[in-house]
Amino acid sequence: MSKGAELSQKLGIPCKQALYSSWGNFYGAITDFPCALFDKNGFVIINSKDDLEALRIKVAKRTNVPHLISSLPTYQLLSAWRVSLPEELPLGTGHAEYFEGAAVTVIVNRYERDRTARNKCISHYGSICQACGIELSGVYGPVADGFIHVHHIKPISSVKTKYELDPIHDLRPLCPNCHAITHLRQEPYSIAELRAMISEARKHGSQETPTD
Repeated sequence: MSKGAELSQKLGIPCKQALYSSWGNFYGAITDFPCALFDKNGFVIINSKDDLEALRIKVAKRTNVPHLISSLPTYQLLSAWRVSLPEELPLGTGHAEYFEGAAVTVIVNRYERDRTARNKCISHYGSICQACGIELSGVYGPVADGFIHVHHIKPISSVKTKYELDPIHDLRPLCPNCHAITHLRQEPYSIAELRAMISEARKHGSQETPTD
């Protein structure tokens, strides 16, 4: 099994072809879609020949990416997938996708893995956490530019088979911390409840930044 195929299988990424280049700039020919292109830190999904043209990736016997796949707007860090959070879906309901992370098995519902829905949500709300108001690039710099989790505000356990997702109404951007807190109980805390928690905590003073 190729490195790309191994990664796509391990992470549960649905694709017909998976290619790997350690530096992310030179791949074999893309012949099947969707195709996942990996480098040592992350990946992009190429859904069609139109996507190739839009991303200005040359279609040839070998595929050259002049500025590395990490420069593309749809690039996703592998580390972000490894720390993906369990969602509201109970075990055994049939709508979950399982994959192995760095240390534990996590569950991610299929709706929040829909890249089109995620992108529409972030395009509307921005990459600012809707609970605490933090934009991670303001804390960590360019490395975190655009990085945010997307939370399903309607409990997945109540979603019916023919449920049609509305990315603006049903999804909200949350930072990893707020997303984790949301899922500390079986019925997730609402964003309003998170905001109330944060407001109450801030009344009692901010926490000191830890030092090494």
